[in-house]
Amino acid sequence: MKKLMLTLAVCGMLFATSCKKEAPKPEEETMEVAPPPAPAEMEADTSSDMSKLEADLKAAEKSLEEAKAKGDKAAEKLAQEAVDKAKAAWETAKTKTAEAAQDVKAAADKAATDVKEGAEKAKQEAKDALDKVKK
Repeated sequence: MKKLMLTLAVCGMLFATSCKKEAPKPEEETMEVAPPPAPAEMEADTSSDMSKLEADLKAAEKSLEEAKAKGDKAAEKLAQEAVDKAKAAWETAKTKTAEAAQDVKAAADKAATDVKEGAEKAKQEAKDALDKVKK
């Protein structure tokens, strides 16, 4: 008898929830969050870029030293400009890498918060639905 009543209660609950027609609330918007790129992929890209910039900086510094050793003022001036540009590119890349890491961390934190809020909301809605069925 208990099994029959439980089955009828489950069927009744399914029937009651399936027939309810509610218009979706316009203020509720679902936003899909794209997963952040894998850390290994980001590290591979940034490490190759950073190593290239570092190699360029070292080459420019080496050519500056050679120009100073030769005493050629025009070559020394060009080499110094190359070193300055390479240092600027290196600093820019370091800054952008740090900013990108902060952006990824912020996005991951926001996504985690959104998931937690959604889970809490779904839990509350399920609890409310269960309370309505019990009444």
